[in-house]
Amino acid sequence: MAKILIVDDEKNIITTICAILQDEDHIVYAASSGEEALAFLRKNDVDLIILDVWLPDIDGVEILERVKKTNPDIRINKLVMIRIRCFMILIFRYE
Repeated sequence: MAKILIVDDEKNIITTICAILQDEDHIVYAASSGEEALAFLRKNDVDLIILDVWLPDIDGVEILERVKKTNPDIRINKLVMIRIRCFMILIFRYE
């Protein structure tokens, strides 16, 4: 069971991905903006982030850079970009 944060500004995408992951017994959190995601991550640790690249306030790459600055021990194990709807899937591991 993993703690997963989904970041997307489209509610239907969050709802769909949450349902699939919760069905697999994961703990799922959601943020609808980059600022909301960053605020959540300042207070919480997650195992996986499913991150939309195109958000209205901060793009996904900028979110990644900010998270990396505030948590330099985080290592990105995997980055997947889906062409149809651009997402970054990030697996973080603290060492």
